[in-house]
Amino acid sequence: MASAWPPAVFHFVIQFDGDGPAYFREVSGLDGDPKPMEYRRDGRDKHAPIRVPTGARVRSITLHRGLLDSSSNLLKWCRKAGTATVDRRTVTIQLLNDSDAVTTSWTLENAWPVRFTGVVGHSERDVAVEAIELTFDSMTQR
Repeated sequence: MASAWPPAVFHFVIQFDGDGPAYFREVSGLDGDPKPMEYRRDGRDKHAPIRVPTGARVRSITLHRGLLDSSSNLLKWCRKAGTATVDRRTVTIQLLNDSDAVTTSWTLENAWPVRFTGVVGHSERDVAVEAIELTFDSMTQR
């Protein structure tokens, strides 16, 4: 019986600047968060302000329960996160279906890691990660 790689529970594939894939079970923070602004026009509507969108707030994305290659550049990038220089990268997050086909993807521009927790040596080749939190300048969905 052939074993599938990655295991079926890892449905998010993360790639950045051409580096090989990393697999995660869950990604949070992909939802939009529009930021409304209230104003009163021409002195009318004194009791009911009008709300208009001003754009979405920039939030963080958190990658949960991942499996990385121990020599992964993503792992090295996260370990350098606490240094004085910020290494901003383009990160692509792909959601896979049960047939391992990409159903949708998100691209984060100028992303960098702000939190990195729970690194455990899973095997000689693999490293298990509890969470990686990335902040970014903009996000597009395809």
